[in-house]
Amino acid sequence: MYDGRATTWGNVAYEVVYGANGWCNATHPAHSCGCVQDGFWGDLCEKRYEQTCINQCSGHGECVVGFCKCHDGWWVTLADTSAEA
Repeated sequence: MYDGRATTWGNVAYEVVYGANGWCNATHPAHSCGCVQDGFWGDLCEKRYEQTCINQCSGHGECVVGFCKCHDGWWVTLADTSAEA
């Protein structure tokens, strides 16, 4: 019920709407968030995907959201091929 007093609708602090990992757009009754950093999800982009890589990148890379980021000198999907081979 409207009581004649000013409301704070639309006067939300920037930090509440935009965080380190994404932003949110609220449209009553639903809302959606776009996560700007890969590997994050959730209403506030506060949850991190927990994905694994096959063979843990063969010990020659880092698993990043289910994909191997190969160390220097290694390549292919599983970081299992040496550039020197």
